[in-house]
Amino acid sequence: MNDQTPHPNYAAEPNFASLFQYNLDAVFIQSFDGAFTDLNPAGEAMLGYTAAQFRKMSYSDFVWPGQAEEVRRTFLDVVERKEPRTLEFNVVRGDGAIAELTVIAVPLLSEGEVTGLIGIAKDMSAKNKALRLVDGQNRVLEMIAKTQRFDDILHNIIALIEEQSGALCSVLMLDRGRNLLRLEAAPSFPEDFRRLMKDVPIGPLCGSCGTAAYLKMPVIVEDILTDERYRDFRDIVFSFGFQACWSVPFLLEDEVVGTFAMYYSERRSPSAEDLRLIERAGALVGLAFERRRQDETIRHMAFHDALTGLGNRRLLEESLDRAIDRAAREGDPLAVMFLDLDRFKVVNDSLGHRFGDALLRQVSNRLVDAAGGLGLIARQGGDEFVLLLDGASEDAARVVAEGILDALQSPFYVEHQEIFITPSLGVSVFPDHGTDAQSLLKSADYAMYQAKQNGRNGYQVFHAKLQSKAEKRLELENHLRRALERNELSLHYQPQVHTASRRVIGVEALLRWQHTSWGPLSPAQFIPIAEETGLILPIGKWVLHEACRQGKAWLDDGLPEMTVSVNISARQLQQPDFVATVQAALRATGWPARLLELELTESLTMDRASSSEVIRRLKQLGVGIAIDDFGTGYSSLHYLKHLSINRLKIDQSFVRDLLADQNDQDIVKAIITMSHSLGIEVIAEGVEMPEQARYLELHGCDQVQGYLFSRPLPADAVPAFLRK
Repeated sequence: MNDQTPHPNYAAEPNFASLFQYNLDAVFIQSFDGAFTDLNPAGEAMLGYTAAQFRKMSYSDFVWPGQAEEVRRTFLDVVERKEPRTLEFNVVRGDGAIAELTVIAVPLLSEGEVTGLIGIAKDMSAKNKALRLVDGQNRVLEMIAKTQRFDDILHNIIALIEEQSGALCSVLMLDRGRNLLRLEAAPSFPEDFRRLMKDVPIGPLCGSCGTAAYLKMPVIVEDILTDERYRDFRDIVFSFGFQACWSVPFLLEDEVVGTFAMYYSERRSPSAEDLRLIERAGALVGLAFERRRQDETIRHMAFHDALTGLGNRRLLEESLDRAIDRAAREGDPLAVMFLDLDRFKVVNDSLGHRFGDALLRQVSNRLVDAAGGLGLIARQGGDEFVLLLDGASEDAARVVAEGILDALQSPFYVEHQEIFITPSLGVSVFPDHGTDAQSLLKSADYAMYQAKQNGRNGYQVFHAKLQSKAEKRLELENHLRRALERNELSLHYQPQVHTASRRVIGVEALLRWQHTSWGPLSPAQFIPIAEETGLILPIGKWVLHEACRQGKAWLDDGLPEMTVSVNISARQLQQPDFVATVQAALRATGWPARLLELELTESLTMDRASSSEVIRRLKQLGVGIAIDDFGTGYSSLHYLKHLSINRLKIDQSFVRDLLADQNDQDIVKAIITMSHSLGIEVIAEGVEMPEQARYLELHGCDQVQGYLFSRPLPADAVPAFLRK
């Protein structure tokens, strides 16, 4: 059979000849012995071989290596078994390109005998390529959704685009600090080229990527050799055999964050499909970067304090565990420092949480500066901070502690107001004070409480005796929680005396705790614990009700009317139902509101927005308001003119040295004079000597109280004192 001789059935069957010649799919004929005998025009176009060339070819000449033998055996089965088969395989076209074929092979019959086979082939390359693109894109999206490693995602995107385009691809990310593009991924490039691409400048003549980042738009360079944008980079890029480069920037919130580029070894203009492909690549990389940034934000939120930006408890615990492991392995020390702000609660309660938050942010900034990058600073919550000084000895920790004390000495300015705040610090050192995170933190906490007991605004290094003291404090807290239900709490009452007449005009209710095993406990021991733990709320409610009840009992027994003063804590005043609580106590006991006086600490008056409203509502009930310990806090008489105050109580610290200290005398006289000018009465506490009482009377102090007249008395002793 020569090149012009058709297959015998070809000429004999006009319909078959027509289907063969004009079929849009490739059709080829194979003889019984396996030789190719014909190829239709559609097949010539699909495979890139003429029919004459095809007749001279064997399977190994055009079927993809490794598949030729399988294809040959399959076609042989079709002839021998007289059964059609469908198979898929790749072929190498005449131009060297790869085509992916799906072939239906059926037996070819002549007068009932099998004379060969006929194959009908479809080129699935474009369809399969599109499917691989979709599959690859979905795989990348799944990786992004599962927050897999950013590098792995980039490599998958690059592999996908390189398979689709035949180009070599790279991803560059913006380095904001240096204002240039930094190579992020280019796995298929030679190592030397990756090294040269490490940093790419941004500008109008900075190759494809640098220009794309500069213009915020795709840049297509079809010929690197002649394009002006490669003027300064042409020799380098061209020396590696690249002649064309297309680059697209990816943006977040209209800001360039990187570029995706495709390099070709021949001059090339992109088709519409190519442009869609590179834009899709840029979009995928941009999406992956956005997810990474979201993950970094989430991680930052998970490990950092939202208010100050410092590390949080979780970051501290993980960092401390790692530091301990390293220190134990290498024999190095490390120090833990626990810091608590002195009297911060007073500031926060009196000036409001917004003021307190602003102050905490400023304190945090100073702590960072004072630590000088020596370790991790974490906020435990509230006004508590922990410093992890990895590798620091006790002496080094002392230096840091002194630096922190010095850094917090100068005033803070919040909302145009000057404020002073001091820290108490406790230090523990590995391994002397603990060999795990919990013990080191606990030791530093014990030391911090000792620093507070030492007078605040200082630091204390842990030693063994501190642990027993701290454990005693915890035991005291646990017993205090049960003191109410065990009826261990009681009130004593200290008389308040009119200066001129020496007549008792009232009593101040003072809390006492008679422990069943330990005996009487000083208020200085348990009141601070009640404040810190919140136990002051149920205790304060009981005190208010008990004082009103006792006052009514005295009144019913025929004692003269007198005011009962009750101390109110900041936590009580902040409760939304505080006024209702006062009103309920008055109603339940029948005690007249005009005979109840609530003593507020002076710092509570600083937050005029909230305190003035509460005071106004209390005054509507008829309750009197006094300011306790005046002169020791942050306020002045300037604030009090905006509040409806009945009495000011001069703190005993000014009365103690009144006779010898000219400054105390000047302060007391000023308070009395200015208070009277505002229509406010003045009472002085801590009066123990007749000379103090005479001085106060001489300068117009309205009332006094102190040991000169009476110590605080149990309730059943008050009637006898009054009658005497």
